[in-house]
Amino acid sequence: MPLFSINAKPKIALLSAFFAQCQQSGVRLIFSHGALNYRHQQSELSALLAPLKLRKREKKALINDALKPLFTYTLSPNDVHQAIKNETPPPLPSQICDACAPGVFQHYGYLVADQGWCSQCHGRGECLDVALIEYYRQCGIDDETINDNLPRKRWNSLDGGHPYAYQSLGEIKKQYQHVFQSASI
Repeated sequence: MPLFSINAKPKIALLSAFFAQCQQSGVRLIFSHGALNYRHQQSELSALLAPLKLRKREKKALINDALKPLFTYTLSPNDVHQAIKNETPPPLPSQICDACAPGVFQHYGYLVADQGWCSQCHGRGECLDVALIEYYRQCGIDDETINDNLPRKRWNSLDGGHPYAYQSLGEIKKQYQHVFQSASI
């Protein structure tokens, strides 16, 4: 029986083992730019699994246990450029963890990462706000100054609690004007 035969009921254990092997082999699921939010990704995954006619519990388990570890999102230079120019919350994930964007941490480094919620997988941990860090670097600010003196993410909780507030690049530049001025000297 082929693994994805529509006529026969798939064995969930075999399917899970297949996705586990995919994960070990470095296979990643890349979503379209239309799948920016979690709900849209869930609907794309549900549509992918629909021909298998799984029970709701089986489908949910397969998505959470086998497919979520394969999630990834690709950021193009154009995405980063648009996020830098945009004063409103960006339409693309603003904070990305190492698991969701392999290689991004190698390029930017952990020094400029901050604790937060990943916009892609919603996991808590070290995340990078790529557009923000790239903006700082374009302004000539080095990584040590970013780490010591500037916010490393645009979404921050007020007074350590909820709700989260978004700071645009313009607001950050205005609030930390002295850091930007010393970088331009």
